[in-house]
Amino acid sequence: MLVLAKSARHLQGALSNAGLAKSSLARHLSGSILSQQTLKNIEEAFIEADLGYQCAKEIVEKLAHRKFNDPSNLSEIQQYLRELIAKKLIKCQVEQKAHQAKIAIHDGLLVIVLLGLNGAGKTSSAGKLAARFQKRGEKTILAACDTFRAAAKEQISIWAQKANVQIITAQQASDPAALAYRALASARQNNADKLIIDTAGRLDSDANLMQQLPKMARALDKQKNSPLEKNTQEKNTQEKNTQELQQELQQELQQELQQGKEKQKEKRKEKIAIQFWLVLDATLGQNLKTQVKRFSEHVKLGGLLVTKLDSSAKAGALVPLAQENSLPIYFVSNGEKITDIVPFDAKIFAEKLIQIDDKSNYKNS
Repeated sequence: MLVLAKSARHLQGALSNAGLAKSSLARHLSGSILSQQTLKNIEEAFIEADLGYQCAKEIVEKLAHRKFNDPSNLSEIQQYLRELIAKKLIKCQVEQKAHQAKIAIHDGLLVIVLLGLNGAGKTSSAGKLAARFQKRGEKTILAACDTFRAAAKEQISIWAQKANVQIITAQQASDPAALAYRALASARQNNADKLIIDTAGRLDSDANLMQQLPKMARALDKQKNSPLEKNTQEKNTQEKNTQELQQELQQELQQELQQGKEKQKEKRKEKIAIQFWLVLDATLGQNLKTQVKRFSEHVKLGGLLVTKLDSSAKAGALVPLAQENSLPIYFVSNGEKITDIVPFDAKIFAEKLIQIDDKSNYKNS
């Protein structure tokens, strides 16, 4: 598929430094049989890649019982390892049709609230998502709900300009929940397809900041369930002359047709979905599981977005994370450019994680 091919090209460089690509796995497999020492060395290589002890042990145990046509055939063992890892990740992959359905709510508005630690890459991810959706022809609005960090508004405003989307802002130290409420009202008024809300970075151990998340969720729900406020203009009470009345009669049919269109728009605006996505910094390794657990205690997470795969040596942590959570991984961000964001694909991730040489098997199709 074209989408997967493009994802592969983007991720080719992104995961070249991640996990086992730079580990000692190649030395343990090349030209050797699967002895106990070799299996032990492979397990250690997986642990170094941050798959965790239990996950590494499970994979190596299956490897030990696998019968290969040629135990010294590096590519055969390599492919089997990829299959094992992809199988663990597959439940977090959103199939292409489902992916479109979940992040492109037809005839409705999707609100994506990006959460995460300080420096996880929420603001840049918000800009990249906005550009991606806008390019697809979906009207997108950004909301700068990080009202605490100095220059946060200026930073996301630059991304909004690059993405060519509208942005809703407020003064520094303003209530982020109130701003989110106002942003959703604006998105409804403007018949938007996507509203992406950037929030302040917060430590999962900071109780006060974490408590602001359910407050924002309540504010969004309140706006979602409130009647849509219409922009009205005062009627002109002056008497109309005969010519004006004739013009009105001539436009009557067009007005009736327009009323039908407006009713369709009103129906569309009533369909609103709100999702909280946790942005995970891949360089933090096993800490990712803790983040998912802590943030889930305050709001219902709808999915994950993984950043910094281009510099991570600990991307293997996604494998045990996927085992313990069924949250979909919607996107991975792998660079500084506004286009450096692609849908997550388990097979591509596994292939690059177990990449032993620098050659790519992907075709530019």
